[in-house]
Amino acid sequence: MNLIRQREGQSLVEIALCLPILLVLLLGIVELAILFSVYVGMTGSAREGARAGAIYQYSGSTPSLNDQTACTTFAATLDAERSAEVNQAITSTLNPIIDPARLQVDIAYLESPCIQDAFNPSRAAQIINVTLSYTHTIFFGLFGRNDIALSAQSSMRIEPGGGK
Repeated sequence: MNLIRQREGQSLVEIALCLPILLVLLLGIVELAILFSVYVGMTGSAREGARAGAIYQYSGSTPSLNDQTACTTFAATLDAERSAEVNQAITSTLNPIIDPARLQVDIAYLESPCIQDAFNPSRAAQIINVTLSYTHTIFFGLFGRNDIALSAQSSMRIEPGGGK
């Protein structure tokens, strides 16, 4: 009888020793899942932004582009309109966990639109690169770090052609 009484608290001690380890493991898995969800969402938004920039077509009238200055000015207008389309596509497809105010969007092209005697202000057949950068704040903070920098990039060829 005395032997049975001494083992009554054994289960409680084992749970007290294992529960913190299991809890940290569970919270780590949840945090990793949230981090993966944010990354996959950023990748999808970058792809949608690149696609919006690739299919954007200027629908207004094109001025005569007989010199470098006119081409550069018109290309800047087109780039601003294309950037607005890209940003709108990214915003509409962004993961709800991501704070849009902390998201940095970089839009880059591989070539200049107005190379000597090759005026291409619409950037047809060029490559558009959309890069999203975000600093994700850890929810549980189990491992000491509070923020993790995430980045996603997508590139697509800009489609030549008619109206928007």
